[in-house]
Amino acid sequence: MALVAPMFLILFTLVTGAMPISFTGGEMVTTPLGAMDVTAMRLLGFLLAASIVIAIKSESALKYMLIYKYHSLFLFICLLSAIYAPNLAYSVRMISKLAGPFLLFLLVMCVVTTHKELQAMSKAIIASGILIILIALLAKALGANSVPGLGLTTPGMGPATFSAHIVTVGMLVLASLVMLRRAGYAVILALIAVATLAAFTRITIAAMFLGASSILFFGTRGGVRFILPIVGTLALPAVFLFNEKFRERMFKGGDKLSADQLISDPSLALDHLHGSGRFDAWSAIMVRLFEPSPIVGSGVGATQHYYYTHSATGLGAIHSEYIRLLAEVGTVGLVVFVTAMLVYLFRALENARNGDVPQGKIYSLAAVGAIVTYLIFLATDNGFDYVNQFGIYVFALVAMSEKARELRLSSAGEIQLLNKAPARAGNLPKFAKIDLGRR
Repeated sequence: MALVAPMFLILFTLVTGAMPISFTGGEMVTTPLGAMDVTAMRLLGFLLAASIVIAIKSESALKYMLIYKYHSLFLFICLLSAIYAPNLAYSVRMISKLAGPFLLFLLVMCVVTTHKELQAMSKAIIASGILIILIALLAKALGANSVPGLGLTTPGMGPATFSAHIVTVGMLVLASLVMLRRAGYAVILALIAVATLAAFTRITIAAMFLGASSILFFGTRGGVRFILPIVGTLALPAVFLFNEKFRERMFKGGDKLSADQLISDPSLALDHLHGSGRFDAWSAIMVRLFEPSPIVGSGVGATQHYYYTHSATGLGAIHSEYIRLLAEVGTVGLVVFVTAMLVYLFRALENARNGDVPQGKIYSLAAVGAIVTYLIFLATDNGFDYVNQFGIYVFALVAMSEKARELRLSSAGEIQLLNKAPARAGNLPKFAKIDLGRR
């Protein structure tokens, strides 16, 4: 696909990226880079394919790498940190995860040339969300996911990964609904919202509310732009306070605490906040990997190397990508990463404001919601690990926003040149020659 049909490679990746290959999960194959499952192998295949296309289009790729210099600089810092990282194999694994979304971004920017191709990408992303929800519902009906207390998901995939994917798809659906006002998008959005709540993962529920609120705030006018985000933001704590199941998940001893108690005594809520072991893990990693070298960290991949070699089970994750970045690439790496994300966010907002066609505004609003969702999700989960299911979709939307802007500016430039050109038949396109002849 990389050599023959790179556009099909993009669409194929977007349609199938989140779909599970293994319905049981956990199968590992030993490789020079350590144990890898089929999801990691699929990521490796995508990285190789994307690299082939980018190498072929190296001139364009270099141009975009310079334009989006903060993201490029962040990855360069990660590469440099591998020099002093404790294990090269884990460094390569982590760099692959970090580079995957940016390679997808470059792939889109280098390959896509028309609005029609952007529309095909939009359909592929929405199709992926619908397909994975249908698989999850079928698995639920057949009892394939019978683990007690497990939220809605597909076999072989955790609820957090599942919900992160469909929430990102939901940002595109909501942006389409805001701009086009079609009932079909409302139905799909309702399906995604219910599936996200049914996945029963706190951070993705928060990300859904706040990402959707950002789209509604920047994508609507008048009082609605304030009312809907306010209602959505208030609904988020209400879910965790008044729903018994969510309250038990959110607070230690939540079955014995009432919503009235938590509202009347905020300190009680903070004292009983359920971190699922995250707070202790963050503290330990900061002491072990960040404090010895707070400026540049302990090297990319150091966190995972520590967990896989020091954990009693041989497994583990930090559950906060900001803590992981501090530990691995230090304050410098974290600041550059956040700067890169904020630049993408501000560019998407500018694109949404200046776009002159509905589709371009859809992609830009969806990118705004996706970036907000991404930044929130990274706070308490392992978003960098979910490249196939999460990262590539976030940056596909960012790329679609940027490419729509590029096509708009290119079209405006061509029209301007045409208007300035002398009215000679030799300087006019074919359709203009016909019109000139008729006059």
